[in-house]
Amino acid sequence: MMKTMLNNELEVYAINGQAVPYDGWVEQTVTLAGHEDPNLIVPFLVSKLSLSQPLVGANVLGAIMQRQVSDKEAIASLHSLLRRTFGMDEEQVVAMVNFIQVPQRTDGGLATVRVGKDNVTIPAGKAVQVWCKVPQNFDISDPLVLYEPEESVALRHLSVGEGLLEINNSLRPFVKIPISNHSKHEIILPKRTALDTIQQVAKVIKTYMLTDTLESAQSLQPTVTTAEVNKVTSVCDSLTESWLPQVDYIHLSPDQLKAVEKVLREECSAFSRDSADIGCISSLQMEIRLKDDTPVQRAYASIPKPLYREVKEYIQELIVNGWIVKSQSPYAAPVICVRKKDRSLRLCIDYRLLNNKTVPDRHPLPRIQDLTDSLGGYSWFSILDQGKAYHQGT
Repeated sequence: MMKTMLNNELEVYAINGQAVPYDGWVEQTVTLAGHEDPNLIVPFLVSKLSLSQPLVGANVLGAIMQRQVSDKEAIASLHSLLRRTFGMDEEQVVAMVNFIQVPQRTDGGLATVRVGKDNVTIPAGKAVQVWCKVPQNFDISDPLVLYEPEESVALRHLSVGEGLLEINNSLRPFVKIPISNHSKHEIILPKRTALDTIQQVAKVIKTYMLTDTLESAQSLQPTVTTAEVNKVTSVCDSLTESWLPQVDYIHLSPDQLKAVEKVLREECSAFSRDSADIGCISSLQMEIRLKDDTPVQRAYASIPKPLYREVKEYIQELIVNGWIVKSQSPYAAPVICVRKKDRSLRLCIDYRLLNNKTVPDRHPLPRIQDLTDSLGGYSWFSILDQGKAYHQGT
């Protein structure tokens, strides 16, 4: 069945923001290898553009996933679909799905805010405060929330800045979102328009950490043949007061408990306050010697759209903790996203071009036989996994 539609009733935009021309749309039954569902009907755009074969979009995959009873069945169906359609190995399919699969957020509530029950008119060259109701299931115990807009067709001619917002009125909570219209004509936001999401603040970074980060970035001097890692200011270096680390000692007697607490307070600098408190090994320094002064550059690697928010938060945490700084260096290497075993994100840098120009250090590498010989005669062994050890150097 063909349905012709007027241009002013439906606008279709590509991922780059450009309008997609079309003449109408038609509903078709879709059958893909690995998913033979005769009831899967998907709308396709009809256009005068010449294509050798139809384009299957994410809406098809979304419809397939929604028809499954559980998330486990949905993932299994997607595995079968990719394997039979593209002829991929099982390991390749699992790696692809695990990589683009965004883990469940555990940093607090997340809720979509919308325009109220009336249309909002934003005059040309003006800014207005749009009142948006906070959903009832959102936790408002902390009135401060983070609003982070994403690209939207409804907001493409408007300026909506990200930032902290305060929830007003605990009985009927709402937030006021500032929206600016920089065009020469007024813009009407339809009622119930989604303005993206608000989320609870997961972490508050102390002001001294931001100061240390800015001072570290301003003190950078451009170099050509050497590269130095900036010093990381430890939290314990800035906070010298005694504190009691969280250690499980409920099984101790009162006298033992008193003695242990005394030792813990005396040695509190050996404990981490949080995941950002990793300490600093001042004796660990790195110097890179290069064969010549010609910079090496490689184009950046594309990051999948579902990972944008997660990668952005990861990089922001590295910056505010002083582990990385913004750079204007002529050297450039692409960043690769890798999943750890616990599904958390790790950013790796492809330094192969730089490694080809690096003068290797001449020092003996430990032999496996020597390491195994050193374990002889012992019955008990312990393993120390240093978290974020790469950022502990100076």
